[in-house]
Amino acid sequence: MTWHFILFGKQKTVDFTSLREASFSINKGRFLLHGSGLLDAYTDDFTDTGPFLFVTIFVEPEVLRSFVSDSSEELPKALKHLIRPREIACYKRVGQTSPMMNALLQQILQCPYKGLTKRMYLESKAIELMALLIEEETNIHQSETQATLLDLDYRDRIHYAQEILIKNLTNPPSLMELARQVGMCDYSLKQGFKEVFNTTVFGYLRDRRLERAKELLLEPCMTIAQVGRTVGYDSHSSFTTAFKKKFGVSPKAYQISVRK
Repeated sequence: MTWHFILFGKQKTVDFTSLREASFSINKGRFLLHGSGLLDAYTDDFTDTGPFLFVTIFVEPEVLRSFVSDSSEELPKALKHLIRPREIACYKRVGQTSPMMNALLQQILQCPYKGLTKRMYLESKAIELMALLIEEETNIHQSETQATLLDLDYRDRIHYAQEILIKNLTNPPSLMELARQVGMCDYSLKQGFKEVFNTTVFGYLRDRRLERAKELLLEPCMTIAQVGRTVGYDSHSSFTTAFKKKFGVSPKAYQISVRK
């Protein structure tokens, strides 16, 4: 797993797992955590947006297990999401660097030693930093399990996620944020949507957007471009393509047919 800390400037990352495939910047004082698992699903392209300084801490899953597993080599429940099989998308979170974390990062950058002593010093600081991060991760996920959403069963949470998407068709949360809001991991949320709605989270969102667009095309005061923007399509061509793929006709042809 990897922690990527920005100490100066900012970097831009493109999150292809976001329901909107949107980019966002990681600014000074923040970090990006990647757990282990399938990285292809979380393709991040760090693009220079000016001068920047960062520190990356990489920890093998086996090393993490050696520190936090119990006698049966099981991870605590609050940390299981950090180590996933290669075929399952990895966990990801953007966080705020605490003052204690920042102090350790500065010590890493200003290491006064060389050779073997330098290696021992840097590894010890990385372990201290990992301890702070693991404590933070544990607290976050323990608080989630204590949230009021716990009185909802599995299907209730999936339907709650459905409601959130319907209320935010134009500007939906990312998959990770949606999972956090309903008290689930992203993998369980994706599996739940397939079981309950027989589609992916993104597929469900796309279908609801297009169904809403079909209703709005009946409004005489709305143009096709306005309808597309209203349901979350910034591109006229992408809206037309998606609509035609689902309903077999273009938005214009459908609008003409229903207004006759």
